[in-house]
Amino acid sequence: MARLKRIFRISLALAAASVALATPSQAAAGHTTHPQGKLGVADDNGISIYNRTQENIGNYPCVGHDWNFPNWPIASIATDCNRRVWLHREIDRSDTPLCVPPVDQAWVTKIPEAFQHPAILEVGAVGHC
Repeated sequence: MARLKRIFRISLALAAASVALATPSQAAAGHTTHPQGKLGVADDNGISIYNRTQENIGNYPCVGHDWNFPNWPIASIATDCNRRVWLHREIDRSDTPLCVPPVDQAWVTKIPEAFQHPAILEVGAVGHC
């Protein structure tokens, strides 16, 4: 239990620092990454995105935040947190976004072609879509 609390505090500190100081690509560089091709296991308390060849192309903390213009194409998303992820195609949010619910870390959510080049990756509220 103490280890989980420590991991949670570290995750919050990293998330706050990345939100305050980094662009999405910089935040991804500072967050632990997966070995190439290891699909379906998100970082502890985080969200991982993968391209069509199952290569990890970004990691995001499990903190409510909008990430403009994440790496593309996003073919799948793995989550290890209890927040939903929204993919917005339009930067002004005039579209109907795709909601990716939180899932068990052993699973990955495939993203439809129409949403693989989002303008915004939003880490939303706790709970399902």
